[in-house]
Formats: sequence, structure tokens, C-alpha cells
Amino acid sequence: MWKTEYAPDASVSCGNGVLRIATDAPGVDAFTLRIGKDFMLSTLPVRIGELSESMALPAKRRPHISEDGSEVLIEQENTIPFGSEPAVRRKIRLSGELLSVTMDLAMRASAEMKEISAGGLVLEGPVEKVRFLGMPEKGGFVPVFSERKDFASAEEGAVLYDGAYPPFGIVAEGGKSAIDLIVGDDFWRWTNAGRIGGVCRFTVKKLGGSLHFLWHLFTLKPDTEMPAGRNWRLTWAASWRLSGRKKAGETPFKSVFSLDCAEWQDAARAVLTVRKSAGRRKKSSGLNPVCLCSGPALNLMKKWLRSQLADAEEGDVFAVTDAVPHYCVSAGHMERARFESLPHWDLASLLEFRRWANRQLAPHGARLELIAPEDSVFKGFMTLL
Repeated sequence: MWKTEYAPDASVSCGNGVLRIATDAPGVDAFTLRIGKDFMLSTLPVRIGELSESMALPAKRRPHISEDGSEVLIEQENTIPFGSEPAVRRKIRLSGELLSVTMDLAMRASAEMKEISAGGLVLEGPVEKVRFLGMPEKGGFVPVFSERKDFASAEEGAVLYDGAYPPFGIVAEGGKSAIDLIVGDDFWRWTNAGRIGGVCRFTVKKLGGSLHFLWHLFTLKPDTEMPAGRNWRLTWAASWRLSGRKKAGETPFKSVFSLDCAEWQDAARAVLTVRKSAGRRKKSSGLNPVCLCSGPALNLMKKWLRSQLADAEEGDVFAVTDAVPHYCVSAGHMERARFESLPHWDLASLLEFRRWANRQLAPHGARLELIAPEDSVFKGFMTLL
């Protein structure tokens, strides 16, 4: 069960014995998550031009604990009381071994859009090895893991990743423990600078012995007209495994939904290229994998889950098998069809489906698990079994 504490500086902390999350004063960090005794994950302040989130006035800090005590949601807002008074709003959700964050940068049209840093993350703890989840191979849909890089012996200031787009995910390993970080399904928002006259850059460095994941979201190109201020949303998530990889139980599943075998509509399938003219676009061959950001795919999965509720009993375990994330560029899957091409990937959407499904199953004493294929590199990643 979660216990909530309030501090005189308006910060809020919630803990359950293993995890403790605190919304710090803006001059410190936006929030800090302590995982067991070894690891600590904290945020870096947002910077909009010369204005830093560390200058903000703390405002809303609202914790919401679910009725069954299984998850906590904290709403947070930091307003910078200078210039165009931008605000940084976050929704921080802890559910099981998964942290999910939605961050909104609220900027008026008068905000100076010369340079924006969305901050980033700092991971402190006994990190030994790091690997990155990057773009699929040419013509492929499944993101690919890099080789492990030695973090423990890397020199101070060493750059382990530097790119114009962020890695889909990072795995930081230490002993039998691992912390996974991912950017959300809104990959196109993370890389949107090029659409509005700027460039972006994402780096992973070793600083002060800790892993720093830095998000330089926008830098205006020379001789380019500065765009008007705009709201900017980013989503990301993290998970952890502190005592080896969790395995699926030996109890037979009550019902199984295979992501490989379902008869997906053409509109639900992932695509890698989109023609500029929708009228000339060819239909999918039907061989492409599903993109779970698409409405038709999620509707089919929810229909299956609802059909199981009447028979669900205490202790039942349902499963979605062949759970592997896919990359896709169909803007229609992000409900923005007018753009045609918006890069995204669907792991966050799959994790959200599981959260929704478990809320439906909880009154029956049942639960749903996500099962990766046997021998898959995704076994254990972001709570996949």
C-alpha cells in the first residue's frame, strides 16, 4: 500500500516499502524515484531559452492513489514566473514495476523558441553495462538492441550515445539488476524540431559516475525565422528488475491472445513508408506486423478481453503472447492522418493496454500478462515476460 507524506515546501512523497517517489522543489529536481536500496532515478530541469525550471514556483502537487492501493498518480506543475511564464506539467504514474510519465511544456505564442532543453534523466547506482534500443534494420519493423557498452570502466565525461533522435530504449545493468528506460509511442514529438526549423540532439553521458540522458529538444537553425511558442508533450517510461528476470508462472493461461495470429485489419498494420498522395497509396500486403498504436488493433484486443470477463475467476491469468514492439510511420495510428507520416513505436501502447486490462480483471481476482516470444531479446524488457 502507498503512504503519502506532505512537506512544508509543498513537495509530496509516496512510498510502499520498495519504492519511494518524491516531487522535489523545482530548485532541486522535478521528482526523484528511489528503487530499492541501490538505484535512484531523478529528472533534470527543463530550459526554455534563458528560463530554467529550477527558477519555477511550485504549484500543483496532487497525489491520487487507486482504490485497491496498487498504483499512484501524482500531478505536478512548475510555472516559471518570468518572461512569457511557461509552465511544465507532469503526470507521474507508478503501477507495479512500471513508471509512466507525461510531460507538457506549456508555452505562449510569445515564448522565445530559440533553444529548448526538455531536461533529461539521471540514473545513480551500480551501473556496469549499458545497451541501447535503436532503429530497425533497413526494411524491418522491430527495433534492434546494440551491443553492451562498458559503463563502469568508461571515463568521466564519456559519451555513450549521441544522435539526432533518441534511442527507443536504454537498458542499464548492474549485477543481477537492470533499469529500463523508454521514450513513449510519440517518437515523432521527440524529433519534431526538423518540422519547425530546428534541430534536436540526444546524448547519454557518464557524469559524476552517474548515467545522464540529456534531451536537447530544439535549437533554431541559423537564418531561420523563429516559430511562435507552442505546447509540447513528451511521454516516457521506466521499469526495473532487482532480483533477476521475472518469469511467467507455471499456471496455464485461462485464455491467450496472440499478436501473431490475429486477423488484423489492413489499417492496423505497421508501415515504413507513406506516399505523399493518399490516393495513390497501395494497400498493405497483409504481411506487415500489427501496430498497437492503431485504433482497430486496440479495439480488437479490448473486445477479446471484455469477452473473457464473464468467466474470469480468482487466480486466473490471461496472456497476450508474441509481444514484440514495432516501429511505424502511419500518422493515422496517432489520430493525425493529415500529416500522413509520423514516426512512432507501440510498446507504450501495449503496456497501457495491460494496465487497462488489469483494471477490468482486478474485481474478479484475475490478471493479464504480456509474453514475449521464446528466446526473444525482449524477454524481461519493460516488464515483458
